[in-house]
Amino acid sequence: MKKIDKDQIALIVMTVTIFLACMGIKIYSGSLYKGTHTYEPVTERATENTSQTAKNNDSKFWLMVAATAKHDEAYEEPVEETYEAVTEATAQDQTQYKVVENIEEIVVPYDVKEDAQIQRITAPVVEKPKETVKEETTVAPKSGAFVAKRLTYDAKGNIIYNVDAKTEKITEDVITKAGAASPVAVAILSDGTIFLERGYVLEEDTAGLRNEKVITKILVPSRKISEVPEKETESETETESETETETKSETESETESETAGIENVSSETQTSDETQVSNEVQQTYVIYELTPVCEDVVVDGWYSEKGNRYYYYNEDTFAVGFVNIGGFKYYFDETGKLCSRTGIDVSVYQGNIDWTKVKAAGVDFAIVRAGVRGYQYAKLTKDTMFETNVSGALSAGLEVGAYVFSQATTEAEAVEEASLIITMCQKYNITGPLIIDVEEVASSVARQNKISVDKRTDIINVFASMVRNAGYTPMLYTGESWLATSIDASKLNNVGIWIAKWSDKTPNCNFTIWQYDPKGKISGISTDVDVNLWITK
Repeated sequence: MKKIDKDQIALIVMTVTIFLACMGIKIYSGSLYKGTHTYEPVTERATENTSQTAKNNDSKFWLMVAATAKHDEAYEEPVEETYEAVTEATAQDQTQYKVVENIEEIVVPYDVKEDAQIQRITAPVVEKPKETVKEETTVAPKSGAFVAKRLTYDAKGNIIYNVDAKTEKITEDVITKAGAASPVAVAILSDGTIFLERGYVLEEDTAGLRNEKVITKILVPSRKISEVPEKETESETETESETETETKSETESETESETAGIENVSSETQTSDETQVSNEVQQTYVIYELTPVCEDVVVDGWYSEKGNRYYYYNEDTFAVGFVNIGGFKYYFDETGKLCSRTGIDVSVYQGNIDWTKVKAAGVDFAIVRAGVRGYQYAKLTKDTMFETNVSGALSAGLEVGAYVFSQATTEAEAVEEASLIITMCQKYNITGPLIIDVEEVASSVARQNKISVDKRTDIINVFASMVRNAGYTPMLYTGESWLATSIDASKLNNVGIWIAKWSDKTPNCNFTIWQYDPKGKISGISTDVDVNLWITK
């Protein structure tokens, strides 16, 4: 037998060592949990094959294998190669991202130590020095009550008028000039009854608190107002239409049958007949002088008209832009119409909430946390108050959306987070947006802080595409500086923005929802709560 020298033995030992090292690196690189940490036993997630392996390895190595086997089983290993990064070319086709049917199996019990949001919620808000620039949100001064004239409307939204005077002698040029325009409908109050009349506008003015355009003179056919029905029923309209059709057909038939008999009639006779017909059908007109019917209302700040809300400082001045009123922030367009809604976002940290009181306090919508991924070990958990908060908010009449606090570092983890929130929300009538919360965590071990801008943007797009395909509106929650420096907003695929900026200065970006106060005080909630403004324009 040939004797093996020491160099050969050393070479064999080195080869085996390198092989075992490579196998260990491969297992480790596919693990759900990154880094060298102490893991808790999760034997309920072990398979028969890995259980036997565990007997011959230390517990930490076994847990890596168990987690890897379970994670890769759900997504068909290798995880990273299963999903493509979102690019403009693939943004329209996201069918490769499917909701994970067994998502509940990878969700673990809630661990407060892994919840990065607890850091912000429990930490005191540091007061920043006043900015030298002029703040863009104004504070509404205390309003002095005043009496205003409010226009009245019929069921169709037409302004109701009284007839002050009637002129019957009208020159031909007035009729010709008025007839060049299209006729309009007006609602006229006569003897306690409203009648609809059609005519041609001659003069207009403004009236009411909102300075609405009103008609002061109108040219109408000469007849009694009571002869004009307020509204024709559908059956009457159909009957009249059928009658007109029958009459027209009869007339055409008679005309055709008589044509042969009138061919030899002289041109003088024809001219005489046409003149007689013209005189018979000539329409006469009258001019109505109108004033709108108004009612006196006391305005003490808020004012409603035609389903819209406004805020008045006095009879001549109303709110425009972003305005703080009674502890909430509102947005009014250039006409003074309210174009925003007030909302809150809540999680387990708000405890038990009296949603009836929240609604009565002026809150219109709620965004409820559905889940959170741990910022260090990546454990995915559900918010333990999600079901209670969603049920309570819906019962109180609020619109509800939901969010998941993300620490995803791969597209696969984004799929998990989207799958979790979609699965949880499908049990309820949730019509608000489903949101991925991507923000900087103040910790050196926060896993999502370490990924690239492109990777973070891809993760957001993967989440958004799944939410959209599930029939919901996707949205991103983040801070203003994080959006500017750590996310490529130009590559976001039709994702709404929920921006966090705790200031009176308007965020310097396009946004749908603005979280402007992390320390809001709302009746029905015993803790501080985030308060938001949702632009509806």
